[in-house]
Amino acid sequence: MNKTPLLLIFLFFLGYTVSGQLNSIETDEQIVRRLIMRGADLPPGMTDSPYDNEEFQLGKTIIRDSIVKNAMLRYDAYRDNIEIQEKGGSFALFKRDYIRASINGELFGIFKYLSVKGELNQGYFVQLTEGPVMLLKKKSKTFHYGTQGDGYTAAKPPRFTDLTEYYLKSGDSPAEPVKLRKKTILKALGDTKEASKIVKENNLNLSRERDVVLLINGLKNL
Repeated sequence: MNKTPLLLIFLFFLGYTVSGQLNSIETDEQIVRRLIMRGADLPPGMTDSPYDNEEFQLGKTIIRDSIVKNAMLRYDAYRDNIEIQEKGGSFALFKRDYIRASINGELFGIFKYLSVKGELNQGYFVQLTEGPVMLLKKKSKTFHYGTQGDGYTAAKPPRFTDLTEYYLKSGDSPAEPVKLRKKTILKALGDTKEASKIVKENNLNLSRERDVVLLINGLKNL
C-alpha cells in the first residue's frame, strides 16, 4: 500500500493546526480561520437557530483597520463565533482584537470585559460608539434542554433564548456591564454637569440604546 498520500494529508493538517496556534506565521490573507463543526453540540432535530441571523449576509472583514474584504458572514450568538462562508464550507474567524467584521450595518469586534460575576473574559461585541468611552452591545443565546410532558404539564422542545447586554469601556480598561437606566448611565459616565445638560437639552431617554449613543457622542464632541 502506498503510504505517501496519507503522509501528505497528515503533514497538511499538522501544518494547518500549527499555523492556527502560532501568531508569528499568521498572515492577513489567511485571516486565521478554522473549520466549523456545525451542530455537534446540539441535540438532533433542533429547530431553533443559534445564529443572530440564520442566513449569511454580505459584510466585510476588517484586518488591522487597513485590509477590508467583502465576505458572506453571520454571527453565532450561542458559541460567540463569526462565520465566513466560502466554497469549501463555513469557517470561523479566530478571535483576534485586530480582526473585526461588519454584518448588516453592525460592527463586531473582540474586547476584554468583566462579567457580572467580576470574571475577566474576552468575546464579540457590537461596537456602538467610537472614542475614549465606548458603548458595547453583547448578543448571546442561552440553550435550554427540552422537557417531557407528564400528563399535567406539556412537553417543551429544546430551545434558545436571546439575551442582550450592554457594557461601557473606558480607555484601556476592560468593558464593564451597565444597565440602560438614567441614574446608572450618568453615574458610569462620571455624573458630570455636561452629561446632565445634554440629556436635558435633547430630552434623552437613557433606557434606549440610541439615546445613550447620542449622549456619549455628545460628550465626545465637547
